[in-house]
Amino acid sequence: MGDENPAPEQPDESTDVSPEPQSSEPIKPPVAAQPDTGNELQAVKKELSGYERSTLRWTIVIVAVNALTCLFIGLQFYEMRSGGSDTHALAVAAKTQADKMTNVSDAAEKIQKAADNLVVQDQRIADNARLALDASAKQNRAALDAAISATRLEERAWVGVESRRLSKGKYRCR
Repeated sequence: MGDENPAPEQPDESTDVSPEPQSSEPIKPPVAAQPDTGNELQAVKKELSGYERSTLRWTIVIVAVNALTCLFIGLQFYEMRSGGSDTHALAVAAKTQADKMTNVSDAAEKIQKAADNLVVQDQRIADNARLALDASAKQNRAALDAAISATRLEERAWVGVESRRLSKGKYRCR
């Protein structure tokens, strides 16, 4: 079979790779120059391109908006915390008011029952008074009728004989 794979090539060990020279001094990172005066700062600002200036402005706006948002969130948190005690006070006052209204409702119920009892008693008194008046009217009518009949008996004309003498001769019975 003639399809044998040839062995991969090995790098020559004879080629000598030499390491890079090492220095005994430590490598210092490059130091960015900072402007010492306001003029040099202005010069650095002038070196910014239009895109960089626009990005800087937007960054300032975003930081200001974030600061206002944080302030708003803080104020909301403060209001929620202080509002919790107000809500608790309102709940306690509502419970007290509900308890008082229960007492008022119970008192109103008792007053209504007492008024119903008074109405029943007044009705009984009125019925008794009506019965007493009816009985009195009957008695008065009977007394009036008796007085009228007695007066009739006393005041009517009576025909009677005053004396009973008989005379002789004048009147004869036949």
